[in-house]
Amino acid sequence: SSGINAEWPLRPGRHQEKRCKMLELEMEEKITRTKLIYEEKMRGVMPLSVREELEETIAALKIQSTILEQKATILQTELDNRTNRNSQSENRANRITPNRTPSKSKTPGRGSPFLKARG
Repeated sequence: SSGINAEWPLRPGRHQEKRCKMLELEMEEKITRTKLIYEEKMRGVMPLSVREELEETIAALKIQSTILEQKATILQTELDNRTNRNSQSENRANRITPNRTPSKSKTPGRGSPFLKARG
């Protein structure tokens, strides 16, 4: 019976040590899980410097796109104007007057609507 009494005060200490060690291991495991979750989330997030660079590139491309659309509109307008002028020149050249008929000659300078439209 003296052996039981001698061990009894040590038992609660060992039990507390084991419990403390278990809690410590649980905490380390939680920390490890939390780190892994954080690392997973961070893989999908790009660094701020890369994000800023990409945003600047996107802004520059939008500006270029707007400029190109404006140039395309100007060029289309010029093309439409030239087409209208050529069409009007052809209509004038093909108009029949009581004294003349339209020239069928392919000699440059003699009634060619294309030469008149270029000037």
